[in-house]
Amino acid sequence: MADQEDLQTRRDRLRDIFSDLAGKSEKARWAVISRLDLSPEDQKELTSLLSAADGRGPLDQKTGWTNAEAVDYTSLPLDTDIGAFRIAALLGRGGAGEVYRAERRDGFEQTVALKVLRPEASGRPEAFLRERDVLSSLEHPGIARVVDGGLAPDGRAWMAMEFVEGSDITLWTAGKGIGLPERLDLFLQVCDSVAYAHRRLVVHRDLKPSNILVDGDGRTRLLDFGVARLLVDNPVGQTLTIPVLTPEYAAPEQLENSPPTTAVDIYALGAVLFELMTGPGPWRFDDAPLPVVMRRLLHDDPPVPSETAARNDAAPFEGRRLRGDLDAIILKALRRRPEDRYESVEALAGDVRRYLDHRPVTARDGSTLYYASRLARRYRWPLAASIAAVAAILVGSAGIAFQARETAIERDLARAQAARADAVSQSVVLMFRTASDSGRGGTATIRELLDTSASQLMAAINPGDPDQAAVVLALADLYTTVDDLAAAETFVRRALSAGVGRDDPATTARLRLKLAGALVAKSEFAETETLLAMVEPIWRADPQRFRLERLEAIGMTAYMRRLQGEREEGIALLQSILPDAEAVHADGSRELLTHYNNLVTHLVESNRIEEADTVLQRAEASARRARTEGMPLGLALIQSRGAIESRKGNLEAAAASFGRAVALRRELYGPSAALAVDRMNQGRVLLALMRPAEAIVAFDEAQPLAEEYLGPDTLLTLMIALSRIDALCQLERPAEAERLLDFADRASLTYGAESLQRGLFHRTRAYVRLQQQRYADVRRDLAAAERIYGLQGAAGAPYMADVERLRSELP
Repeated sequence: MADQEDLQTRRDRLRDIFSDLAGKSEKARWAVISRLDLSPEDQKELTSLLSAADGRGPLDQKTGWTNAEAVDYTSLPLDTDIGAFRIAALLGRGGAGEVYRAERRDGFEQTVALKVLRPEASGRPEAFLRERDVLSSLEHPGIARVVDGGLAPDGRAWMAMEFVEGSDITLWTAGKGIGLPERLDLFLQVCDSVAYAHRRLVVHRDLKPSNILVDGDGRTRLLDFGVARLLVDNPVGQTLTIPVLTPEYAAPEQLENSPPTTAVDIYALGAVLFELMTGPGPWRFDDAPLPVVMRRLLHDDPPVPSETAARNDAAPFEGRRLRGDLDAIILKALRRRPEDRYESVEALAGDVRRYLDHRPVTARDGSTLYYASRLARRYRWPLAASIAAVAAILVGSAGIAFQARETAIERDLARAQAARADAVSQSVVLMFRTASDSGRGGTATIRELLDTSASQLMAAINPGDPDQAAVVLALADLYTTVDDLAAAETFVRRALSAGVGRDDPATTARLRLKLAGALVAKSEFAETETLLAMVEPIWRADPQRFRLERLEAIGMTAYMRRLQGEREEGIALLQSILPDAEAVHADGSRELLTHYNNLVTHLVESNRIEEADTVLQRAEASARRARTEGMPLGLALIQSRGAIESRKGNLEAAAASFGRAVALRRELYGPSAALAVDRMNQGRVLLALMRPAEAIVAFDEAQPLAEEYLGPDTLLTLMIALSRIDALCQLERPAEAERLLDFADRASLTYGAESLQRGLFHRTRAYVRLQQQRYADVRRDLAAAERIYGLQGAAGAPYMADVERLRSELP
């Protein structure tokens, strides 16, 4: 007991210090910390908390040393001596390392980029040491080389690298208006550096423009060998490692976690060359629907560069300049199968040189046969079940953008989007590995892939690893995406119990937000309220950094108010954050369309149909501009259009909208709670069209889906039951309808004796009693429904006509 009290006292003290320091500059923080009597463990924990509060995650390090944002905090104070170097300034930091500008102190003039493990990562130096070993084996003018290395006085590993002043190759060429031959010359420099690494059996595995700098002399330099591999590597061990990749430049085999070969770098070079020639890269995922992303990465051919340039007014060159040889060179490097690409980087560079010398390029040899065989394969082989499963899992995962650009949106928001992308990439790789390791890659179901991947991750979890914490959050999102809320709840609770995020208040808050999302959909409001209250201070402490989370939490609260019958409060909440949502999210993005649609749903249920239609038209216009109106991003808009047309009395139009929604949902998502909602809505419109036999089929499919994915006692299962009772009454089968009334009676009472749900129950029971000719009971139920609808105000008004219709059928 005494130990527990001591631990609590220590935690309370650290929390008080953290609260006092969180709003101060980092220089001021360290002036305070240096005067405090803290143990090394407490100081480490405090600095970790402060770093987490500042958002210093894996994506905080900038591209290139000289572009890094200036920061005050350093774990190595200025003028600290490390080896032969003296620390001059902090340039940037990542999830495990910090990079400093340092100067030689032994009389020689030399500036280096000195990379050292952060204190909280000092216990896991394997990746850092591997990068140092790889770089030490490379001595090439086009590769930022290692100058020195060793251990800092506090025992942390460090390495001093050549200091490169430069900028991203695509930004450099665009900024200087570099012509086509000059761009190809730069690309050949990159090829020379990569070929050198390959000759020493090193595969970079993450080639992209941000890892290729052009210095002041116009020379290219390769950076970031942090995920490079020696071709002879075959690590053995129990630790789970998940390679990070950038989807826009990743070869298809990387998604399947195949052993690295030089072919992955050839593919990435093809993507870089595509971007240098056209402006955009071959794959622009941004807010693209994720099943489309997966099909492109794993099944489709990239677009033709010349056609891309022709469609892009901002392209550096006209499409006709790329047509022919350059198209052939780039597309050969980007072929799906490794064996169909260039056999080496030298071969790729050789074709570029042949193009510059106006000689025939080898890429055209056999190209007709190649594309004919591709076409045959495309229609002969179906997508493997495991790939389809992953694509289905990824559909609708809120807030994911595959590449965050620094635009008008604040830098922290861009990083948060990119962090989610990285986590999803890692989650996909983990699930492919799971399927491969089990030998069931073609037969594993969505749930099996998710469950096995989640178990595998948790079995080897390092709670303090921010990268693994990000994967936990991504897997929680994927569970929610497939509407397996019970599994999402179990997984997040397990992660919290395992200590994931215990050193990072922001991660803990995000996990609690995921848990709240799983619970609110199950109508478990008390714990949802508690969780949202726990995380709200985190968002409030730094509203700019946590704008995305704040929007999600307020949207979740609005959803809860809607389920609790407090629709006007929900509408007010959504309207209050609409300007922020429009400012933060790109036009046509998933998050913005989701926000629009949530507001539409609330307005429809409050019978504010014209307002709902106005908001929906804005959303539909946004989706059209983004060309996503017929894709998963626009799926919810199709549903909302059906609801509005139904309320306006345009039943055939409503039935058509819901039919489109069901077909698209079934194709892209497969079985889910969302499909149950779609089928229920479709069935209700069919009922209004007096087509009860078709409606029954829809409800028969919806009910087991709702019970499986949400549970037997939720609002969705209640609404399906009430709708099914109506269909049975239209079919004059009151005995079957009677058997469902007990469930509907009990379930509706959970929302309150005067809730809209209770009013719907009374109206539905009146219909059954009318069939049974129990007219006195009909009158009592209709009076109860009418009274409750009246209490609901505008939300109850649409149902009044139904009460009058049933009254008119009384003798």
